[in-house]
Amino acid sequence: SLAVSEEPITLMDMLALQSSTVIAREEQERFLLSLLSLGLERVAAEPERLANECRSVQQETESHAVNNYSAFLQSAVCVRKVREELEHSGRLLHELAAEVPSLHTASAEVEEKARCVEGVRKDTHTTAKMHNQVLELLEVPQLMDTAVRNEYYEEALELAAFARKMQTRFAHIPLMRSLLQSVERSENQMLHLLLQKLQSQIQLPVCLHVIGVLRRMGRQPDQQLRTLFLQCRDVWLQTAVDVAAGQGTVYQQLCKVTDV
Repeated sequence: SLAVSEEPITLMDMLALQSSTVIAREEQERFLLSLLSLGLERVAAEPERLANECRSVQQETESHAVNNYSAFLQSAVCVRKVREELEHSGRLLHELAAEVPSLHTASAEVEEKARCVEGVRKDTHTTAKMHNQVLELLEVPQLMDTAVRNEYYEEALELAAFARKMQTRFAHIPLMRSLLQSVERSENQMLHLLLQKLQSQIQLPVCLHVIGVLRRMGRQPDQQLRTLFLQCRDVWLQTAVDVAAGQGTVYQQLCKVTDV
């Protein structure tokens, strides 16, 4: 039985089949016309001639095959090598296609890291351009501490106000939060020193100056500030009375208490 081909016949196959059929028909017609032009003897001898011609063609084909045997072998080897290379290339292409998703993911990660590096580079470049301003800002805690220790309270208040202003503008920067914490520690130390001064023997102008500094610091409202002032001065007064009470006669003690 003949196997029926399941492959669909395309338009090109139909055209090629029709073309070959037309050519074969034309050759048959030419052959028949040539037979009609021959005599009876020639027509009778035609099968033998065709058989001889067929054997000659077959012998010539075999001779060409023997003479070009090495070329056929090389062609076969070349075809096999080409097939193997194509199969190898196909496997490599499949492996490459399998690696494409991971390559895409890695490329996205590299792009993200490059974007981060670019941001850091811009920040570094901006910091380098503002190097002097950054140094001045970093010196604020040290200047604040020096001003407090040397009792330059006006300058200390100005530095504290400047630090708070910078912290408000750049609250998202951790360095600014650390800087403000250092300034606040110096402010606490200044408050402690001012209260100690109020508890010591000082003149009225100095008292007024200390109260003015405390008011500008804004740590206490005015009513609480008045109470604090009286408490500090009461501490100084009690200390002075205690010191006077332990020296000399009663009259001398009264004189010293009166002087206080």
